[in-house]
Amino acid sequence: MVYKGQTVLIMKDNTRYWIKNIKSTHPIHAAMFNESLISGTVPEWLTKGQTVLIMKDKTKGTEVTNYRLITCLSLMWKLFTSIISEEIYAHLDRNDLLPEEQKGC
Repeated sequence: MVYKGQTVLIMKDNTRYWIKNIKSTHPIHAAMFNESLISGTVPEWLTKGQTVLIMKDKTKGTEVTNYRLITCLSLMWKLFTSIISEEIYAHLDRNDLLPEEQKGC
């Protein structure tokens, strides 16, 4: 698919399966994530998303306030941010910095 002059790969539902099960790519992904964490920057392609408008209420028609934005981000970005999130949560939990109310079930 071409979007704003750039080729965009639309991932199918089974992409998650392939990323998880093609273990030979895991060291490459880990190196990329580690480099981003050390340098404090991420490749531009990783942060690109496709934004679509979703109508809230069909009876209100095409009024601008009747739409909400949804941005689909890459699976690799979601993986990267989930790793960071888990590490932050583990640090807070280990150091007893998280109030009991914030720990969930």
